[in-house]
This record gives sequence, C-alpha cells and structure tokens, in this order.
Amino acid sequence: PGMLKDFIVHYNGSEWELMKNIDAPWCFSAWGTSSDNLFVGCDSGIVLHYDGNVWEKQYTNSRAQIVSIFGFNEQTIYAVGNERDQKMPIDTSYYYFFNYQNGNWQTADSAKRTIALEPFQFGSSDLWGIHGLLYSVGYGLYSFQAGSWNQIIDENIGLISIHGNNLNDIFTVGLFGYIFHYNGLDWHQYDQFTNEFIYNSGVWMYGDYVFIIGQPDNYSVILRGKRKKGDNET
Repeated sequence: PGMLKDFIVHYNGSEWELMKNIDAPWCFSAWGTSSDNLFVGCDSGIVLHYDGNVWEKQYTNSRAQIVSIFGFNEQTIYAVGNERDQKMPIDTSYYYFFNYQNGNWQTADSAKRTIALEPFQFGSSDLWGIHGLLYSVGYGLYSFQAGSWNQIIDENIGLISIHGNNLNDIFTVGLFGYIFHYNGLDWHQYDQFTNEFIYNSGVWMYGDYVFIIGQPDNYSVILRGKRKKGDNET
C-alpha cells in the first residue's frame, strides 16, 4: 500500500496494477497469508480485509493510523496504530496495540503521551515475530509474550522497522542511521551510518542478505549487507 487515499497496488508476476473499487482513507501497512486473505491498515482506525474478491472495511474503534500489521497465522493477528488530538496547548498522542479475534479488532493495550518524559509501554511503528514471540519497535524495542511487554532497547532510541530470519537473526533500524542486529545473545549496533543518515525507514532479510532503506538527505538509498561465512554478525 501507499500513503495515498484508495491507493493499493498489486504485483501479478509481470507488472504492478492498481487495485480498483476501494473506498478507504490513506493506507500504511499490509499483511496476509495468501492472495485471498489480505489485511491493509489505513487511517481513521480502519483495516481493509480482502478475500480475493471483495474489500471489507473492519473497524478498530479508534481514529488511529494503522501503521503495522503482523500475524503468526490466520487466527493470531496483531496491529499497532497511533493518533494525535492536535489540540493546543498540549498535543496528546495515543498509541494502540490491537489483536484480531473472531473477525473483530480489539484493543489489547494502549498508552497516552503528553510530555516527552512519559515512558513508552510498547513500540508503535512496526511489528514482527516468530514462533509466538512478537516484537514491536518505535521509541525503543519491546517483546510481547504471555500477555505482557518487555523493554529490550531504551526508548530514547527511535526505531522504525524490524525483520528477521529466525529467533537468533533479527535486524531493527531507525532514526539517525540506527542499525541493530540480534544474534541470539545480544543486540549489536552497527554505527557506520549513525548520525550520517536522517533515518533508516525499512529493513528486510532473506537468508544471508539484509536490505535497508536509508535516507542520507532528501533522497533514498538501499543498503545491502551480506553475512560473511563463519561470522555470527552480518
């Protein structure tokens, strides 16, 4: 999906085509198990579900931008979203963690922030998980298991995206060129681009390769890393 109203594109194997007959606000995220079970996170607390033929609007009972959706299977699906009331003199931000049960989105956790000193409880930028262990990033890195959050990386570190191959091979990236990798023992920071990039906005892993979208200035670059044979780090 793209950050335009009604704008969702699909790759059919040879070309990108615009999905038609969609009545929705801006779209920010997508996740699915197949071409007939796709979820798209939108503005105004709306999630679109596609069954292969029809787009159905689902509601989270919020006005949040649904910025990330991730599921372990068709029954266990989560999403995070955020909204601002934009009321002066204090602009309050609201953060939501949703889960999907029996065809309905429910608020599993939420937080409100009015001043910078208030602590975060979970990350509201991106979700990724494996084997039942869910991670969220935003201001800090958090893991979710057995119904509770655990902070892993300090909330002063602004993170945007997370992805991994397995429990012992995970990357997360974010503001000011932050890049962290988990090897099963600890989170190692790669500092080659720290304070040189405005931010790293996306990360994706495949086998021994990792791809990161970075913004050094007012343009984007793609960083490609490859694991050295015999090394635990990439």
